Amino acid sequence: VNNVSNVNHVNNVNNVNHVNNVNHVNNVNHVNNINIINNVPKPIISKPIPPHIPSPVNHTSDISKKPLRDRIIHLLALRPYKKPELISILNRDGLKDKDRTQIMSILSQVAQAKDNVYYLLRHIWNDVQEDWPFYSSQDHIILKR
Repeated sequence: VNNVSNVNHVNNVNNVNHVNNVNHVNNVNHVNNINIINNVPKPIISKPIPPHIPSPVNHTSDISKKPLRDRIIHLLALRPYKKPELISILNRDGLKDKDRTQIMSILSQVAQAKDNVYYLLRHIWNDVQEDWPFYSSQDHIILKR
């Protein structure tokens, strides 16, 4: 390649099959004698989970074996919830029929309601396990705040 300007590292370009008979090229983005394969896979970008909804738990059966009180405490440690949101998450992760009847009783023990939103009581923060096995890495970041 002679007299090539504005072409960076022509010799180091990956996926170049042939470069022949190029004598003078200025400001060229495409050269007919260069065969570049453009089938490079694009990275998969997943949609971020909104911070107000904890990451879905992969071990649904494992978390459903934990005491309901602990599950509620560890959800409220991440952020305050309205009752329907809390019940939806508990249902998604597995909620036993006998536990369903205890939700309000447990909420009255561990949380304070204000404008239909439940906030973890200050003294219950002592029961929060930072290494709760069902927290995602994002949940750990939220918890440290």
